[in-house]
Amino acid sequence: MLGGHVEVIFVSPSFARPYMQAGRLRALGVAGPRRLPTLPDLPTFDEAGLMGYDYTCYHGMWFPAGVPAEIVRRMHAEIVKALAAPEVRKYLADADYFPLGNSPEEFAEFLRKDIARQASIVKKIGIQPQ
Repeated sequence: MLGGHVEVIFVSPSFARPYMQAGRLRALGVAGPRRLPTLPDLPTFDEAGLMGYDYTCYHGMWFPAGVPAEIVRRMHAEIVKALAAPEVRKYLADADYFPLGNSPEEFAEFLRKDIARQASIVKKIGIQPQ
């Protein structure tokens, strides 16, 4: 995008913001369900007329299969504790991240749904696995 090789990209606001401020990128909208506090004048895609569009980035803690549940629970507890720290919350908010700290089971269910959604999109537009 910055080199002029592609016309449109989807990128996280924390990456794009410096280039937007320098006039090198122009944001068209937020691909998630709500406006961003750091870019309050940037409409969501819904607000801009592209209804039903929700394609947000997410991050999670991943472990190899077979890691004992006790270790997963302990890591989860420590991560939730870290996400509650005021300095961490401010840092994440300034970068337009909205931490959930949901349970491993909730994250697994979210992933199942997201994978199914992505698979339906791939099928609908006819992308063939390589």
